[in-house]
Amino acid sequence: MKAITINLYEFAELNEQAKQKALDEYRYINVEHEWWDYIFEDFKGICATIGIMADTDKMYFRGFYSQGDGSAFDATINVPALLDGIRQEKWKEYAPNEKLSFTAIEIDNRILNLFKKQLLDSPVIISKGHYIVVEQPFDFEYNKRTDFTHIDDKLEVIRDWVEGVTKQLNLFFYKMLSDEYDNLISKELVTETIEANEYQFTSDGKPANRVALLAVEF
Repeated sequence: MKAITINLYEFAELNEQAKQKALDEYRYINVEHEWWDYIFEDFKGICATIGIMADTDKMYFRGFYSQGDGSAFDATINVPALLDGIRQEKWKEYAPNEKLSFTAIEIDNRILNLFKKQLLDSPVIISKGHYIVVEQPFDFEYNKRTDFTHIDDKLEVIRDWVEGVTKQLNLFFYKMLSDEYDNLISKELVTETIEANEYQFTSDGKPANRVALLAVEF
């Protein structure tokens, strides 16, 4: 029987080459769980300030460095609140440092009142795979009225505007996710996790748990 002694090292004790090996071994340790939960909540909070009620159970993404990657979300929209939220830049109440550039449009007050009285259904955001579409379930009995001429055209303008806002929001949502993912796999945060968990390594930077497995086998 032979006894083998193997020296184990803390991360800080490794040379630079071994440290890099250790970092490569644990590169994705911070993204092995549902790390995106708080991003979903933050995005929901930002949307709510401008009248967009997003559903965290219906937020999706795939990423981040392949063709076809992207994000999507489902939401309902309060058109008057969206218009006011953009004009007043109300998202800054929740995220004062975020730079979002939305454009408000002019909407006939008569149409705004129809939305407020719920005589017009607001558009909804529907996720389709990893992109979004804006559906416009507008339903209004106006055939016998003369004060809402060309309302279809005006509602189409509103739908196009809402679509532009939501597409910009979706790009922002994806960037939030991408930035956080890059942060979590960064050298700094991976090192922090390794040191916080007091992981040990062999001299070449490989995790010491392989040594433990060998000990069990023998």
